[in-house]
Amino acid sequence: MKRLAVLVATPLLAAAVTANAVDLPLSTPPAHMSPRATYLGRCGGCHGVDGHSADGLVPDLKDAAGYFLCDETTRAYAARLPNVAFAQISNADMAAMMNYVMFDLGGSSAPAGARAYTADEMGQLRRQPLTITNLKAYRREVVADAIARCRAPDHLRTEYDPPDAAH
Repeated sequence: MKRLAVLVATPLLAAAVTANAVDLPLSTPPAHMSPRATYLGRCGGCHGVDGHSADGLVPDLKDAAGYFLCDETTRAYAARLPNVAFAQISNADMAAMMNYVMFDLGGSSAPAGARAYTADEMGQLRRQPLTITNLKAYRREVVADAIARCRAPDHLRTEYDPPDAAH
């Protein structure tokens, strides 16, 4: 009798799981996720829970990301990064998450009067993702511009272009 129950229940369970999987795409977070939760799920593994990356392979965001809001070039760079541009979330959710990164994690690095990203702006910028092959070299140029034009501190250069680690 137990074997008959398992044989009947197994196809029913498989059908229920399959039906639910169609309704809940795994790549799209629930609409109720906070910008911080979105950051933690999409970026925190590499950039760190609090914005400090563990290994120096990716830039720290803590007290530094806000400098990228200083002008249109640096602002566009941040929104056109491949992991931002190609993320499978709405422009509104991405704008909210990027504002969390720039203003909350970025702290005092966000220039006074810096404007927040909007969903419309994020949509326009994400349609033009960075496709260059040497992202690190381009980031070096953008950081140099932020230092020269936006009065970002010189130490941003080493934070966003750490010396190669000996492994």
